[in-house]
Amino acid sequence: MPNAVNLNKKPHGWVEEIVSITTATKTLKATDSGKVFAFNKADGIVVTLPTCAAGLVFKFVVQTTFTTAGQINTAATDELYTGGLLINDPTIATDMNFFQPDVSDDDTIDLGAATQGWLAGGTIILTGLSATRWHVEGTLAGDGTLSTPFE
Repeated sequence: MPNAVNLNKKPHGWVEEIVSITTATKTLKATDSGKVFAFNKADGIVVTLPTCAAGLVFKFVVQTTFTTAGQINTAATDELYTGGLLINDPTIATDMNFFQPDVSDDDTIDLGAATQGWLAGGTIILTGLSATRWHVEGTLAGDGTLSTPFE
């Protein structure tokens, strides 16, 4: 493609800024857009997103397996998730399910159990589409009878 541009290039170079979350709560700001957040607290993390706006992008990596819930909450109950997440069970090659939010009240991604994708290795990318919609995409690792992480 002539004159191709790499849209992922950051002003500071090719390396994304990685932020390790080791506290129970983390409230993001719009200025955090473009960062990668690593979940590194097994006994639970609750992340609150900033007010949704078109163009904001956040990436989350489950670096440490949770033993209690890890959550990503929108800033307001009228800010909802669209898109979906694939959860696979790494011990059973054919055990994978794609879960989609119903876009009626899903304002929380809850990695509250192994069945909801709380094992290390998962990734979630959130992209602001408008003032009320976050597009979610990613792959999570789970175990047991896999179930939706959307609430």
